[in-house]
Amino acid sequence: MVEQKVSSGGSIGGSPLRKAAFVNSLIDTVENFKLRELGGAPDIIRARTHTDVIKVRNVTGAQRRFGDCLEVGEAIIDRLNPRRLWFDGDAPGTLAGRPVGILLRQAAPRTIVPLQLSGVCVAFVDVTDIAHTHADSSDGLHVLQSATAGPFRLLSIPTVVGEQGCAVLLNRAFKRRCQATVQAHSVSASDDETIVLDYFRSRTGVGDGHFALSTGQITVKHAGDYTIGLGVGVTPTQSPATFGMSIDIRINGTASTSATPPTITLDIPLFTDFPGRLVQTWDDYYTLAADDVVTAHAIAASGTGNTTLWTQVTIEEL
Repeated sequence: MVEQKVSSGGSIGGSPLRKAAFVNSLIDTVENFKLRELGGAPDIIRARTHTDVIKVRNVTGAQRRFGDCLEVGEAIIDRLNPRRLWFDGDAPGTLAGRPVGILLRQAAPRTIVPLQLSGVCVAFVDVTDIAHTHADSSDGLHVLQSATAGPFRLLSIPTVVGEQGCAVLLNRAFKRRCQATVQAHSVSASDDETIVLDYFRSRTGVGDGHFALSTGQITVKHAGDYTIGLGVGVTPTQSPATFGMSIDIRINGTASTSATPPTITLDIPLFTDFPGRLVQTWDDYYTLAADDVVTAHAIAASGTGNTTLWTQVTIEEL
């Protein structure tokens, strides 16, 4: 029922303000507005808030297209409000480990536009192989790059290579992961050397753009936070001999300076009847930059004899 408005200069004596039902409805409206501002609105109101879309301010310094990708930067509104989640939007890789979304509108410099972080949308993808089924962001680029695995699933099936608009499904649960192993690396007493990892596999294989293995070194292609796991197995090959050994992870040739040093210390008594393989494992957290190099290193203490190592390094994005 539509209530009649009061004419200019008229009396409110016969207006809706004299009706209890209208006054109660007015009070409910005001209370509902307060709840919405505090983020506690009833379900019917909350359902209108898109939880897969935020607002970003284009701070890339250039015009950006609908379908370009931007990284979520720092918040530009201090007070948290589910209806006003606004952040800076910059080139992917500006801040390590930050999520990347897709612009839902073109954006002039410094303008504020919606950015989609999950669900299905249309994005520009540079397709380098029509067999690719996924896409990923690349540091400094505003167009997704096709890949065999990544956080963006291609719903459109590419038929040609080159930059093109594609329907994509954003998968925030995707984690970059690789594993490198050497089955037999011989270490003698007083050796100080890099363990040459010779078998490599990532989530989808060599060449997926996330990691690379060359001369036993793992190169990380995306900046971010990672956990690095080290597994070591030891089999004696000479008897009698005893020497201690340290195995560590090194980033760009330097041992970690974290509070918990990433070192496994093995004190290995070598006997002819050594029952099988001694295995130790260890892992720690690292913030890595793009193109950081990860290696495993063995340092044997004084002693005699030699041993054969099985070594495995696992790197996984947090």
